[in-house]
Amino acid sequence: MRPPPTLALAALCLLALPAVAAAAAYFGLTGREVLTPFPGLGTEAAPAQSGIHLKQCDLLKLSRRQKQLCRREPGLAETLRDAAHLGLLECQFQFRHERWNCSLEGRTGLLKRGFKETAFLYAVSSAALTHALARACSAGRMERCTCDDSPGLESRQAWQWGVCGDNLKYSTKFLSNFLGPKRGSKDLRARADAHNTHVGIKAVKSGLRTTCKCHGVSGSCAVRTCWKQLSPFRETGQVLKLRYDSAVKVSSATNEALGRLELWAPAKPGSPTKGLAPRPGDLVYMEDSPSFCRPSKYSPGTAGRVCSREASCGSLCCGRGYDTQSRLVAFSCHCQETAFLYAVSSAALTHALARACSAGRMERCTCDDSPGLESRQAWQWGVCGDNLKYSTKFLSNFLGPKRGSKDLRARADAHNTHVGIKAVKSGLRTTCKCHGVSGSCAVRTCWKQLSPFRETGQVLKLRYDSAVKVSSATNEALGRLELWAPAKPGSPTKGLAPRPGDLVYMEDSPSFCRPSKYSPGTAGRVCSREASCGSLCCGRGYDTQSRLVAFSCHCQVQWCCYVECQQCAQQELVYTCKR
Repeated sequence: MRPPPTLALAALCLLALPAVAAAAAYFGLTGREVLTPFPGLGTEAAPAQSGIHLKQCDLLKLSRRQKQLCRREPGLAETLRDAAHLGLLECQFQFRHERWNCSLEGRTGLLKRGFKETAFLYAVSSAALTHALARACSAGRMERCTCDDSPGLESRQAWQWGVCGDNLKYSTKFLSNFLGPKRGSKDLRARADAHNTHVGIKAVKSGLRTTCKCHGVSGSCAVRTCWKQLSPFRETGQVLKLRYDSAVKVSSATNEALGRLELWAPAKPGSPTKGLAPRPGDLVYMEDSPSFCRPSKYSPGTAGRVCSREASCGSLCCGRGYDTQSRLVAFSCHCQETAFLYAVSSAALTHALARACSAGRMERCTCDDSPGLESRQAWQWGVCGDNLKYSTKFLSNFLGPKRGSKDLRARADAHNTHVGIKAVKSGLRTTCKCHGVSGSCAVRTCWKQLSPFRETGQVLKLRYDSAVKVSSATNEALGRLELWAPAKPGSPTKGLAPRPGDLVYMEDSPSFCRPSKYSPGTAGRVCSREASCGSLCCGRGYDTQSRLVAFSCHCQVQWCCYVECQQCAQQELVYTCKR
């Protein structure tokens, strides 16, 4: 059995969001963040029990009122962090073929202007925050909200069948309180930012759909339950990208009836009309964007960007032409790294399927229905266990039967695949929530919940560090080859079969120090002088560079949707491996 190709995932550092990220209208990353550990990651039940969420709230640069709301709402800090990452990833995906590719470099300068790109950033950040809050409610990660309780839906019946609607109603209500009132009407830029912020929220609302599931015999709809569900955020990003492509340039005009400035789109030359106010769904901007072709304070430029000769090189390279390089792409060796890739990919698939069932994104599965838990009561309280039973059963069928027993590599790959699945199973825990008066446990519901995938990754990394080198031996009783770990020289034993939880490999790994068909080498890699430069640089030494890092400081929250900050700078040393 050979699992599907392993997906390469980009690792996201955990960030302490800067003050500008806590602004009402823009709640995303700016490129000036300081990398800091985020305590409590990997223990979803911890914030409510040990107060770790208080430390998480302190790491976020929020206004005093926002920090008070954060401290009163366990689970909100992680949701805010997830929203910032969600907005960043979607922005980079939508602009991956554009001259401006949503790079964090130059983001701070961009946010001070009124470009189309600034409008998109405000919209996608508010959309990500709205989406993340609604999903956090339905996933049971927020203390003060649960599933959608729309009166027009049979919500209680939906919970009894193990589905849970995304609570957009709570999300938008909480967001209006968290972001605060609007700024003064005399600030044109503030009105544009607030308009674009509401375009993002409106885009999420437009993706709210009613999903129904039939529970009758043989799939009939004799019994049907319905619930509210948000569309995937990728669809919201596509909507906002279309809004960006048709964004409206605006100026200001005085509304005599209300006595305040309003956004106004001037008429085109020769048009009989005097201009129109932008529609509620239009993104608005005030300045024409730069070309983004050359490095500037708004972007790093397009030099060195990979492009498609047929689709994007003409525009992306700004008429400078492009270089063509030939490279050899090879599959990995049969070493420890290969074992880890098989394990982590199967673990990710198992984890994602179980979570998709509990989130109501799969038609043929719902919540965990373990007989030993009060699952029906848990659904009634708006929580939903991760369905690992369905996930593993589906996976065994999806990956197909094992390959022939005479193929040693196939047996090793299958073994490592099951190590990944086993690592996910070991992280299944029973989570309970109390519903009594003042937090007492007079009423308690429990459900099965997978640990965060970060914990599974840490388990597999330990397995990688202690991986077992194997060869083959004939099992005379079964008449087939088996994996076998040869005994060490001088050992009285003849060798042992690897344990079910051991990662196995057949070849020693290369050094990965120099470029090869397996890796690009370590030259130019950033390292820590105290922790990793000695090993990472392979004895070649490292270069030390001093750079000036600017960051926001002395921030003050203005009325509603804006944070004014001063720019501070400090020197820091960066160590990179020599070539």
